[in-house]
Amino acid sequence: MVDEYPILESAREFFNTPVEFEIIDDFHTKQQILFYERYFPENDFFGGRESCIRLDGELQLWESGIRDYHRGLVNAPLSFFTGEGQQDVLLIGGGDWIAIKYLQERGANVTHVDYDGEFLEYTKTNSFLSRYHESSYKYDSLNTQVVDAFDYLSRTNREFDLILLDLPDVDSDDLLRLFSVEFYEAVCESLTEQGMAVIWRNPPEIFVDNYKVYMRTIRAAGFEKKYAYKSHRARGRDGNPSIFGGFYLLTTGNTPAQKRPWLDFTMYDYGSDQLNRWTDIPKTETEPNYLESPNTDIIIDITTV
Repeated sequence: MVDEYPILESAREFFNTPVEFEIIDDFHTKQQILFYERYFPENDFFGGRESCIRLDGELQLWESGIRDYHRGLVNAPLSFFTGEGQQDVLLIGGGDWIAIKYLQERGANVTHVDYDGEFLEYTKTNSFLSRYHESSYKYDSLNTQVVDAFDYLSRTNREFDLILLDLPDVDSDDLLRLFSVEFYEAVCESLTEQGMAVIWRNPPEIFVDNYKVYMRTIRAAGFEKKYAYKSHRARGRDGNPSIFGGFYLLTTGNTPAQKRPWLDFTMYDYGSDQLNRWTDIPKTETEPNYLESPNTDIIIDITTV
């Protein structure tokens, strides 16, 4: 049965160690949902068998990374704000409801936008995901709207202290619009004066063209500063820090200081050992990705992730 999924065969080659897969569920909403378990019989780094979800082929969630990813997405940026329960947050994506659980713990006012209503309903009752979102979809300070994120940003007049982009990376032409200058301009316009956006990105040293186009695109959209960080708890199979990307905080020029420390994350600029440092978004030697003039060099090959 696994032989019917070339993407999993590619994953076997990537890990370069024996790995077994068991398909749990495979269905289509507005995207293909592949829910499976993986097991490394000769390597126990992942703690034995773990559940994974792929959306349209791209690895979106794996059990051993859930805590670190969502603490990075939510806890880290919120540490730059004073007080709890005072932030207006826009979550784009996040159809598994897990990020909302972390936002609920901090009392944030959450607007949640996701285009796939059928997937939202599936994840509410999925036994695996329920262990991690803890019915956060019932949160009193949550307003979930089933709508395209670009359309929502284009028509809203609201401004947010924090915009969380809980999205898959751009692995096809269909996602180019969510990584376009026009989309990020709309994100900029929906931030408060001291607001920030945050997104997870694949490692730039591996996906060089993707990094260059992304930086050029967000710079053209109006973002000026970035703050890169990843979990120091995330370790690779050799015990060294994981290569699987990290997060960027993005601002239009403000460089806020961290207000509340936390222990699980080390913040650094990719490729250096500099801690706690805002840096300019570079003007890379490439063209931005525009809706009417797409730069397809931003598209990644999902068979390598």
